[in-house]
Parts: sequence; C-alpha cells; structure tokens
Amino acid sequence: MMMIRSLLLLCLGFFSFSLSNASDTCRVEIDLKKVVEDRVKVIIYPPTLSGKVAEFVMPAVVPGTYDMSDFGRFVHEIVGFDKAGKKVKAKKVGLNVFQFPNPANLERIEYWIDDSWDYYNKKEKNRERIFEPGGTNIDEDRVFLLNWFGFIGYFEGYDKTPYRVSVTHPEEMHGSTALQVERGIETDIMRASNYGFLADNPMMYCEPDTLSFMVAKTRVEIALYSKDENITSKSIKEAIDPLAQGLKNFFGELPVDHYTFLFMVRPKVKGVDGNTINISDNMSEKEMMEFLTNALAMLTERYGALEHSYSSVYYLLADSDPKMFKETVQAVAGHEFLHILTPLNIHSEEIENFNFRAPKMSKHLWMYEGVTEYFAQYILAREKMLDEEEFMEEMLWKIKTANRKSAISFTEMSQNVLLPEFNREYDNVYNKGAMMGMLIDLHLLDRSKGEMGLPELMMKLAKKYGPNKPFKDDDLIPEIVAMTFPDLQDFFTTYVIGKDTLPYKKYFPLIGWEYYHNEEIELLSFGDFEISSSPVSGKVWFESTQNFKNRFGVEAGDLLTEINGIKVRHNSDSLLKLLEKPENDASINITFEQSGQKKTAKARPVKKKFFKKDYIHIKKDLSPEQIAFRKRYFGW
Repeated sequence: MMMIRSLLLLCLGFFSFSLSNASDTCRVEIDLKKVVEDRVKVIIYPPTLSGKVAEFVMPAVVPGTYDMSDFGRFVHEIVGFDKAGKKVKAKKVGLNVFQFPNPANLERIEYWIDDSWDYYNKKEKNRERIFEPGGTNIDEDRVFLLNWFGFIGYFEGYDKTPYRVSVTHPEEMHGSTALQVERGIETDIMRASNYGFLADNPMMYCEPDTLSFMVAKTRVEIALYSKDENITSKSIKEAIDPLAQGLKNFFGELPVDHYTFLFMVRPKVKGVDGNTINISDNMSEKEMMEFLTNALAMLTERYGALEHSYSSVYYLLADSDPKMFKETVQAVAGHEFLHILTPLNIHSEEIENFNFRAPKMSKHLWMYEGVTEYFAQYILAREKMLDEEEFMEEMLWKIKTANRKSAISFTEMSQNVLLPEFNREYDNVYNKGAMMGMLIDLHLLDRSKGEMGLPELMMKLAKKYGPNKPFKDDDLIPEIVAMTFPDLQDFFTTYVIGKDTLPYKKYFPLIGWEYYHNEEIELLSFGDFEISSSPVSGKVWFESTQNFKNRFGVEAGDLLTEINGIKVRHNSDSLLKLLEKPENDASINITFEQSGQKKTAKARPVKKKFFKKDYIHIKKDLSPEQIAFRKRYFGW
C-alpha cells in the first residue's frame, strides 16, 4: 500500500456572508486561460490592512503531509500596487514571507505561480519533491490541480477573513470541488469563510468526466482526469460505491451531507516494468527523449492520496489488471473517506488553529492516521470485501513492516514529526499505528463483553467534540480512559506513549489467531516452494527456495496450469491456497509444464515443522467463547 500522507485540516463549515463590504474580504483572481511558461498569474485584493508592514505568507507546511513544503518558492515576480496604481516593491523574508510597506495604502498584489509537479531547481536537486496529491499541477489545455495553499497565501493576522476566489478557465473545462460554486461559462466564483476552509477544499479543472450518486443522505461526487480509456468515472464508482455503502453501515449514517473524490490517473508507460526501463532500438531521438521523460517521471512520482474534510485528492498509476486497480482504489479511498470521522469530527486545538507558517503538531497521529488506517481495512473485512485470510495478511504485513522500524514513542514522534529524526519514522503510523487501533478495539470488546469496541468509542468522541469543538492535546487519552476502562491507561502508557512492542500474543487469541514472533510451528505442507504469477500474462509458476523440496516433484520455473482439474491463472487466490496453506490432509492433483512437457502429479500434505518469524495461524478448532467473540468482531 502506498505511503499514504494525510492533510489534517479542520473544516469550519460552509458560511454565508455578504460581499457588500469588500474591505472584510480577501478577493483573489486566477486566470487559467493565460498560461505563460507553465505559470499562471494570481491577483489578490487584500482586506483593509493596518500596521507598519504587511506580511503575505505562503504555507511552509501543509498539515498532514508532515514535510516542509515551502510553497513560497513557487512564487515569482511578486509586486504590489498602491491605491494610486504605483508599484510597491515586495521584500522577501525567508522562503515563504513577502513584506509590503504602508499596508493601509496597498490595493492589490500580483505574482506568477509555478506548479510543484514540474518544479525542478538545481539548487534543490536533493530536496524531496512535494507529494503529488498535496501539490499543484498546471498542465495547459489538459488539467489543473488547484490545491489552494499552493496558489494563494494569506496576510499575517488576516487568515480568518472570508475569501472570494474567481477562476477564469477554458470553456470546455469543468471545475470539481466540495466548495459551493457560482458557475459561469468561463468564470467560476468560490467563497470560503477563512483561509483554512479554502485550503481544505481543493479544486480540479479538466474536461469533465464526472458523476454523482447518493449514499443514504450523502451526495458523493466523482471527478476524474485520466488518459487511460479503461478507467472512467463509472469504473471508479464501481469501486467506491460498495465501499461507501460499507462506511454507511459502519457509521449508521455518514456524518457529512456531501463528499467529492478528485482522481488523477497516470497511464503506465509502455516499456517500463517495475524499476526497469526498456528502450526500443527503433526509436527516434525525439521519441526516446519523450519516452525517457515520461518513464523517469513515472518512476519518481509518488502515488497515493490526501484527505480533506469534504473531499480527497488521488494521484494513482493505472494498472493493466482492472481487479488490482479496483482494489487499490478501495484501499486508498477507504482510508481517505474515513477522515470524515477524524480529524473532521475529532481533532485537537493544534489542528483547529493550524499555523501554516510555523505549525505546532498534535501528539495523536496514532488516532488520526493509525485508527483511520485500521478502520479502512477492518470495514473491508466486515463487508466481506476482504475474507479473513486477506484481512489477516494485511495486518501481518503491517506487523512485519512495523517491526523493521525503530522503537519510538508515538506521541513524541507525532509532536515532533517535522524534525528529520522523527519524520523518517512517520510512515509507521500506517503500520504500528493501525495495529494499535486493532488491539485497542479487541481490548475494549473483551472488557465490555462485546458492548463497546473502538468504533463505538470513536462515535462517542465525535458526539462529545464534533467539527467545532477541539480537544486539548493532553486531555485526549485521559478522556478516552474515563469513557472506557481504567486499565486502558496501561496500554497507552506502555505502547503509545511508551516504546514497547505491541502484545499481539495477548489479544489475537480472542479471535482465534495464533501469533508467532520468532518460533517453531507445525503445519500441513506440500513442501518448500513459493508460487508467483504475472498480472500481464496471467501465468503462474513455482519459484525456487533455499531448500526446494516438495511432494509433487516440481522444479523452479515450472508453470502451474491446473489444480484439481481447474485452470489456474493470476489471481486464482482460492485455488492457490490449497497448495500454499492446506487446511487438511486431502490429496491434490496438479498439472504443470516442465521443460516444455505437460506433467501431472498427485500428493497429500504432511505435517512439517517450520521456524516462523512474524507469522499468524488462524485456528480452526475454536472455543465457544472465541466463536462468539469472532461473530461480534467480524459481524458474520
């Protein structure tokens, strides 16, 4: 699963206001019809300013990406004009702040803005590129991604004033956003109650491939830009619709009345396989340069998504296997959609009053990202979009990945995530953080005898706080303990605030899972082999291992074609499990190709001892208590 980075901005709600008094409003004009050297002009008419100097600020950090973005570096040729029309020179202070003298006489500022997707500066060649869903794109006549914080800044001390944004665009383009839009033929007007609300509602312009549908009382809109003809808004809907219905079942009803998915999908470049670039001999020099440019971009770009309160932005790579692409959409969209619970309805003061210039970070990424990621997988299991084995494999992958990371306090890491030594540990929120969520869920269900799990706790917190009432960062864990059981404090102290390895052996038996960290286990087996497959050719083959011995007599590279008379292809998961994880000692017939010759073999699995590191075995002989607990946990 992609590193998925998340924007933790509070949505302050739609706000109706009058523009009769323009001095109370920051007015912005952007013209997408006039693109010069891959830049567009931004004109800003500030509210009435006071003081000796006005500071115009572009965000240094976008909350949720947890990197220094420094959007001020994309601003070029910035200049002010006074009320007499005379130019006012801007003084740049650092990367992101521009000062103007005599603010009361400042009528407007103008600048050209570059996009982050194509940005390259030799002085910053070692700097990590901005995560695409949290960046900006100017692709004339094709697509514009307007993450407003990358185009528009605010005047220091005036970020709470209303914004009115006017965008002029090519007539054939449609702008999709969760904001309310006053649409014209070539000019749209968007209004926001303040800068934070504007930044929390990105917009995408392209030729429209959109649709909307209802999930209970929530209108869901999908907007897509893709050059892959197999991927359409309709195909995206087919992936998202069951997920949205599952979320509705999970919450009872969705806690928002509208939601917008903004998708940009890059087609795969022919000749690029994994990290290998295959250059054709008969390419012209021009074709080769274009191919290499696209291929290198595909290999260096970061795919994933960024959530907002009422929308989310996706930058994904097309997959030749529709099933794999659908699963990617469901996994990523499920996580982002779930942020309608947190931080929208449960968030700290650090998020509500986010300082784009010098942010103070919250301690609770374990909840914002960890619990959200756990729920994203858990809901798929409850809705039977993942079977138990698939859900277990997802959780096991997170355990293995987390165990390769440093032992670190999650609250300390979260609070200091912008510092390099803590930032490199950030992505563990999607692994160890998700497993914290799962174990807290199991703990609550066990202590409450099935009456309250983590979903019920989160809904209690959402009712207590909601969109407009932040919690104090230091008060969250004590509040959770007060709502639940005193011994949950020990869990937080030891594993969330502390650094200890999570106690999987204590909690997994509740649902009939046996966890082996570094131990020997006896299992039924057909031998020591691995099976691989290709989504392109559909072929399935045996991989070599250190001790390639098996009961079928197959050799490394042999193609597997049938199991018990049924043809095998890529994604024949249930069939392959018969060989990889036999549940009983029944004999299996296989057909395979060895050195070009068709062969058949029949064998029974035998018990064999394996030394397993980070392994989960799902028991079949369950106690009545385990059966009852599993039914409450999985819902089936």
